[in-house]
Amino acid sequence: MKIEWSRSTLWVIIAGVVLILAFYLLGQKVILAPYKEEVVEKEAALTQEQKILSAIENNQEGNEREQILTSRTIQQQLPVIPLMDQLLIGLDRAENASTSLINSMAISDSESSIPMIEPENEREANGVNNDEEENVDKDVVEAPVEDEAVELIEGLHTLQLTVDVTSENYDEMISFMKEIQSLSRVIQIESIQFDAPESENELGYSIVLNSYYQPIYENLANEAPQYHYGGSPNKVDPFAIEQWDDPSPSTSTITEEAADQESLDEEDLDRLEEDEEEPSDSESESQL
Repeated sequence: MKIEWSRSTLWVIIAGVVLILAFYLLGQKVILAPYKEEVVEKEAALTQEQKILSAIENNQEGNEREQILTSRTIQQQLPVIPLMDQLLIGLDRAENASTSLINSMAISDSESSIPMIEPENEREANGVNNDEEENVDKDVVEAPVEDEAVELIEGLHTLQLTVDVTSENYDEMISFMKEIQSLSRVIQIESIQFDAPESENELGYSIVLNSYYQPIYENLANEAPQYHYGGSPNKVDPFAIEQWDDPSPSTSTITEEAADQESLDEEDLDRLEEDEEEPSDSESESQL
């Protein structure tokens, strides 16, 4: 069977194909293209959110490992009271850790004038970096340090300890200083002065240490590190005022009571002797 196509039929078929292609292209550009762009944007946003979430999780893991800074932990380094116990215990540990002997110690307390150091990141934020400093004209005369406005740490006090130490040798001296620097308290070694050696097995030296405390925040003194010591049993402190309020009798009170008791016993004996003498006198009178 032979199919004959008329010209009109061909034009209809061609027009239909063209319309189909036109509708397809129109649908791609008008309907599907916006959805595809939206999908790409959503995928990009999802990727960005995943990166942010991953960074937050990493920060949370890092924060869990780091110790939270509170007043108690900060006062391990910079207390609000002198906290001499902490320094003395630290020196005792350094003395025991190394073959050293602390012969004497002098302590002085004074208010400090320590300049506040600006962190490097803040310097960069303010537009100051090393490259810019290097590009400054070298011919410019620098102003004196005294004329510069230096921000000081307000109210900071310095405890200066001058410690005379004797170590067996140089290595033990280094070990002593390393133990001091490893303490949680902020301690700076200012100077070391060596003494004339009395023997070959001894190394005498005087070391100056600086430690600090901030009395402005004395209201946080109850959160400072505390050290408790065992009491002295059966011992009376003659300089303690609390002993006068103590209901338990002191040694002097006991001795006074014992002396009063002895005097009472002597008076009772005298009375008994007098009572015995009186009947004897009455008997002699009756015989007469």
